[in-house]
Amino acid sequence: MRHEEVIAGALKVARNQRGVTIHPGAVFDWSGSRPELPSTCNAVGAVLLLLGSTRSKQLPFKAFDEHLGVGLLWVYRFHMGFDRDRQLQAPKLDKRGSVLRDASGDPIMVDDKVSAMGRRLRRAFCPGFDR
Repeated sequence: MRHEEVIAGALKVARNQRGVTIHPGAVFDWSGSRPELPSTCNAVGAVLLLLGSTRSKQLPFKAFDEHLGVGLLWVYRFHMGFDRDRQLQAPKLDKRGSVLRDASGDPIMVDDKVSAMGRRLRRAFCPGFDR
């Protein structure tokens, strides 16, 4: 299963089946009336809920990374899109790894696909938090 499908599935389960409010940012709010479930969480929290490891001593991003098998840099890029609503960019590289430049000598920038996916999921599951 693709990463976006796994995260979207976890967000749907948290919101629709468990009644958890999805909120961007570093959110895991346990102030609700149900001690076994948070009242609010972000995408990382939704995946942790799906895994059943919400009160783990392990760092949340590390558990998220291990479940998806993506690496912490990928998790950071997703976090910037979902929690921060930031589209990251990187210079475009040629086959040798050199930065491609336009006619004026500026690097050609391309959008990061992982932060773009985070932003798509943010818009789908967190209405009212878009800019």
